[in-house]
Amino acid sequence: MDSGKLDIQLLGTSFSIQANESADYLQSVYSYYVERVHQVEKSVGGTLEPLKVAIIAGVLLADELKKERSQLQQLSPSEQNDYQALAITKKLIDNLDMVLDDENLG
Repeated sequence: MDSGKLDIQLLGTSFSIQANESADYLQSVYSYYVERVHQVEKSVGGTLEPLKVAIIAGVLLADELKKERSQLQQLSPSEQNDYQALAITKKLIDNLDMVLDDENLG
């Protein structure tokens, strides 16, 4: 598995992380989180401390994840298998796209 590095600059702080995921994947997760942070900032009008904004964004994401998992559990076993097959197929396509992009750049 790839080891990716991500530079984070958000809410007045900056640092780097490294994880056992591709840099593209880490960037997509980070971008998704940044969207949620900006939504929180916009809804409160900049009146909260950065730590509170980060916590609220995290809670919103946890809520989203929990709801999606709950919906998945309500599917029939056949529908769950279809969902898992679709997820695996999407991941394979994403991996192929990444490899092809790397080859085209090199």
